[in-house]
Amino acid sequence: MRKFITRISLVISLLLVVFATHAQTDQEENIGYIIHLARAGVITPLEDSDFYLMMLTNTADFNAVVVTSPQLFLFNYNLNDFVGDWEEASRAEMVITTGTLELNDYTIAVEVTVAPLAYDLLDNTFSYYVRFTGELPEEWVNKKGELLPEITFDRATLAININQDFRTALLAGYQARLSSTRSGGTANPPLP
Repeated sequence: MRKFITRISLVISLLLVVFATHAQTDQEENIGYIIHLARAGVITPLEDSDFYLMMLTNTADFNAVVVTSPQLFLFNYNLNDFVGDWEEASRAEMVITTGTLELNDYTIAVEVTVAPLAYDLLDNTFSYYVRFTGELPEEWVNKKGELLPEITFDRATLAININQDFRTALLAGYQARLSSTRSGGTANPPLP
């Protein structure tokens, strides 16, 4: 029970930060956030790409979703459903959105997409491909200004921006997942 209350209080405090950030950004573009929390993780470069693999460990089995427009809507998005919807949506073309990544004491703007086979329930890990669009901390780069081969962190919060295009893609992925022969997941729609 104590663990649950701690998670809820963490999510609520994070939501306050997200709402404050949302008030400062273009409100027509962003209609909400998907919040992914983790206790640890690692970032490594991908070959021949400007994306990096970010593997989050000790994650909950859901993401908190906050939709702020046209009305406030809060719910939990099961990670199996989340990755299934995003993967199905990315079959024709990779779905990429923006977000804010908080690692330890750093906040960095990123572009993000779900990695193939992102959710590993047995290892309790979830993987994203991220591209940094914000300024990187000095400790993360070498003398040439390149990201170090491996960045480890103790805690992470990824706030994935939901705009209308991303919402439409997830809903299409949801419909494709439900009509596919692949079983698993729930029939709850990802977004209203």
